[in-house]
Amino acid sequence: AMLYGTLEEVRNRYATQDILVNTSARLPLKITGVERVVDMNAHKKLVLKPGITAQSVLADLVRMKVAIEHFEIALPSLEEIFIQVVTEGVAKS
Repeated sequence: AMLYGTLEEVRNRYATQDILVNTSARLPLKITGVERVVDMNAHKKLVLKPGITAQSVLADLVRMKVAIEHFEIALPSLEEIFIQVVTEGVAKS
């Protein structure tokens, strides 16, 4: 499979609703709509359940009084995109 467009366009095309959060506080063990938390050095990647929006998770964290220092939609790395494209290509074969 071929990918066309600028790096930003490709990354946005494969973006999910997963989010990166940086907080000095401990994240709650249970966050509504979060499937799992991945430790990524300074940030935590919150992998969201299908149908859950980043905004609803942010609202939940604010409601739980978690001090958020950084919050952004997690764009996939080129490696993650490559694996997804190759996996989809194999599945179609």
